[in-house]
Amino acid sequence: MTTLSMPGNAGQETRDRVASTLRGFDATVEQLAPARWIFRPSTGAAGIECTVADGWLRMESPASAAWPPPGEVWSSFARLLVLNALPGNVARWCLRKRSTREAASLCIRADRRLSEDVDIAPLIERLVASLQTALAGASGDGAAAMQPTDVTDAAQPGASAGPDELAEACAAAGWTSRVQSDRLSVTLESRSSPARASISRIRGDVMAWTELERFADLSPASRQALSLLLLCLGGVARLVRPVLHDEGAEVVVAMNVSLGGAPTPADIDAALGALSVAACICGRAISSLAHQTIALEYLRVLGWSM
Repeated sequence: MTTLSMPGNAGQETRDRVASTLRGFDATVEQLAPARWIFRPSTGAAGIECTVADGWLRMESPASAAWPPPGEVWSSFARLLVLNALPGNVARWCLRKRSTREAASLCIRADRRLSEDVDIAPLIERLVASLQTALAGASGDGAAAMQPTDVTDAAQPGASAGPDELAEACAAAGWTSRVQSDRLSVTLESRSSPARASISRIRGDVMAWTELERFADLSPASRQALSLLLLCLGGVARLVRPVLHDEGAEVVVAMNVSLGGAPTPADIDAALGALSVAACICGRAISSLAHQTIALEYLRVLGWSM
């Protein structure tokens, strides 16, 4: 595929653009390193860590130390993996681990590719709004407005606008696609297992997603192990929002990337590339963790108990 990201670490000019934009908001900005800041909105919302590296902007906010409460860890993880399916939101819940000595911690993260033609101010506005929406959804605030949508069924006939234009953008990015009714179908570059992604417009935003597995039944141990695997995946793979949700009598494992209202070929290339990498990372592991014995051992080795 085409190489569309900026080479090497972000240059001084890019860092200056981001820092200047952050300071233009009604917020307190503290610089922690040449390309790292803490952004604290005046509304009193949680502080957001902003980092520029390798041509990407990453914004993340840690979950409250008191959340999830004891005894509700696994049910909270399950809720977060359903919230990751919310259309129109680029943020994702994930587990991050900064070093081998540090325990994994829960956070909400959003990232986007930077380039000279990107208008940084609206980009940061959207990322901040996505983070705050996701935080509100996890706490239950505004739940009526935040009902997660099944990404495999969200694109209803007539909801998609311009599949031919999206196909042209895919072709410009070097991906072969075919139009299937209201969506595009694209073969991902996954070595572990064949995977296809769909791209369609959902509630005004374009979303790319892939369904990795569908299980008729899962033991509690397997469900918990998959939740842990997927949240860890969200902490290492850019853009990708991992999803685990019930659909009738089945459990679906999927991933998606929200692309906004008018994605460029570069946006589509980044999304499909990210989905391909994520599928390679966890494709076989997802199938393995459906076996209860393997799931229990996985939880034990990682230090998580049921």
